[in-house]
Amino acid sequence: MSWTLKPLTREHISAAAALFNQSVADGEMIFSPLDEAVFERRFFQPGAHAFAAEENGELIGFIHGACKTAFLNKENNENTPGYLSVVMVRKDKRRQGVGSALVAALEDAFRAAGKRRAACNDSTPVHMNWTIPGTPGHDHNNAPGVDERCEGYPFLLHRGYQAAFTEIAMYLDLSKFQWDPALDAKITALDAEGIRVGRWTPDCGTEHDRLCDHVGSEYWRHVLDTELEAWQKNEPNADPSLWPDGRRPAGPRPLLTATTGGHIVAYTGPVDLQKSGRGYPKKQVEASANAEEAPGESDAPAEEKPAKKTVAKKPATKTAAKKTTVKKTAKKAEDGDAEKKPAAKKAAVKKAAAKTMTKKTTTKKTTKKAETTEE
Repeated sequence: MSWTLKPLTREHISAAAALFNQSVADGEMIFSPLDEAVFERRFFQPGAHAFAAEENGELIGFIHGACKTAFLNKENNENTPGYLSVVMVRKDKRRQGVGSALVAALEDAFRAAGKRRAACNDSTPVHMNWTIPGTPGHDHNNAPGVDERCEGYPFLLHRGYQAAFTEIAMYLDLSKFQWDPALDAKITALDAEGIRVGRWTPDCGTEHDRLCDHVGSEYWRHVLDTELEAWQKNEPNADPSLWPDGRRPAGPRPLLTATTGGHIVAYTGPVDLQKSGRGYPKKQVEASANAEEAPGESDAPAEEKPAKKTVAKKPATKTAAKKTTVKKTAKKAEDGDAEKKPAAKKAAVKKAAAKTMTKKTTTKKTTKKAETTEE
């Protein structure tokens, strides 16, 4: 073979970002384009493992994966997988074993890091913006799983990854939103049971540790800690990672909660607006601390109700998007017969199945269930 593998370094950023963006422009991926500064922030963070394929000094492909460096309750390095972020090969170099060699290199790095599984899902610490198909550039800030329409999906199946489950994300153009009067009766019934639903006010109470302990989310705890502190001080949230587009809020932002007896038992928020028109908050995920979206990385016009998973109450103007979790054993695959297009973790696509993929890093195939893709 005329190409070689080496670690992906900052010297590769310009060529790697160009390869990534060309694939987006060609419609091979639903990810949003990345400029070089965002590419560096995205892919060169603690826990990253990345490799480049070069031929005659020219980049012809690369792969990126990551391991968590901050963990939720009951998580540790041993029981969490290595996460595949993206694998890309230049069109004229596909089906020559380049992609297979890149995946094998990443899996070896995961094994050396103490991982027993490889996964492609939205629990990854690397969150990728994506554009919802069939919309005028409407965006979302985290793409889980693998788009089934992407050539990377059969490529990963060939490499031994298995589809663990399919997710469906729902999309709503808020200009078409109408309040369901039946909800008024439901809210009244809950209130009679001592459960108050609506905008949070200080008299609702601030205790939220039981909620966060129950769902195992340090990310949720951090969001509530900082936004409730902002309310107490009557000033903006102090954490820039929780500012839409890196823009400092004018002050404390609305939280929508269900509370009872001074306890917050459910919530979404803080409610804000991105420059693109997309309704903020960021997806309330059970994410590790290093998984925050860097400021200013949402770049498409949007008026969207962020939604992930098959949990979508409102069927209105929705973009049903299937996503699937897939897993794999670390069986060595033959090079060359399934080099597919930028096989990347992808997500909630309008009427598109996207698989979350996982792979066991042993030499034996397994049908062990992959964990849920919702963080």
